[in-house]
This record gives sequence, C-alpha cells and structure tokens, in this order.
Amino acid sequence: TFKPFALAAALEQGVPLQSLWNGDSPSTVNGYTFSNYGDNSYGTVSLLQATELSINSAYVELEADIGVGSVAEAALGAGIPADTPGMNLDSLDLTFVLGTASPSGLNVATAYATFADGGTRTGNTFITKVTGSNGGLLYEYEAESVPVFDADIANTVNYALQKVVTAGTAKAAQALGRPAGA
Repeated sequence: TFKPFALAAALEQGVPLQSLWNGDSPSTVNGYTFSNYGDNSYGTVSLLQATELSINSAYVELEADIGVGSVAEAALGAGIPADTPGMNLDSLDLTFVLGTASPSGLNVATAYATFADGGTRTGNTFITKVTGSNGGLLYEYEAESVPVFDADIANTVNYALQKVVTAGTAKAAQALGRPAGA
C-alpha cells in the first residue's frame, strides 16, 4: 500500500527507476531483518522491477536511503490522513513502507488518484449535489485541488504502477480490459 509513496519520494530526490537495489531475502537493513513475500530472492533489481514484483527488501533499502520521513510526507501529501490507524508519525521506522498503517480503501483510492491526476490531490465526496423538490440546486460539491507532486513524478509513478499490471504481481487486473495500475 505504501510503496507508491516511497517511489514518489525517491523520484523527488532524483532516484531513477533504473537504480539498482538488493532484492534478496531475508535481508537486513539498519539492524532490521525481514523477508520478501514467499521468502523469494531476486538478486539485484531495478527500482522498476522492485515495484513490479513488490520486493520488500529493495523498498526497505530505498526507504532507508531516502528517509522514512520523506515516505510519510509523500503519503500525507497524496491524501493519506495523518490520523490513520498505525501511522505513528512520531515513531516512524523501516516497517512503514511495508504498510504498517491501515488507511481505508477510500483513503487509498483518493491518494492513488493523486498520481492519476498528474500529481494533484482532490478531495472526495459521496454527495456531489442536492436539489430541492422543485429542481433547484441546494448544494453542489466543489472539489479543492492541491498540487502535491510534479506531473513528471506522478506520471513516472503511474507508469511503474501500470507495469505491475502488465509485467508484475497484478497481471490478473488485465482482465479489466482497460488501463490499470496496481
């Protein structure tokens, strides 16, 4: 859930998709030992491959290099609420990128939509307008748009998330029959 925010934070710091990372499992970074899903080892992988295959070891190493705080800032900027259960902004550690926080599905969709909207965060609502019995407009939602990420950063994150569907762990999403990211 939080790897796209780490990716955005890394791109903002000039780390390219072609950069190389440790994909082995188990792995230890700054004294923290963890495994990839299924304890799979991948050797040296690019950041794009780490995204496609959701490789924990590469992403924890990346987070250690760019700073846990920058990953949290990207998540908050994209729209994950600060009061999300498990965010623990006062005591962030390397587990953060692995998704220790538990945002709602709506909050994740809103945050990911920030990337799809070229880096602009827009609020969400369930009610877009209310009309009276005579058809008159009583209320209309006006979304507040806030630029969060440079469009090039957002587009690169989108590209990587689309590769997760076309070449990575979310190939089943191709059945949707439309462009998708995961």
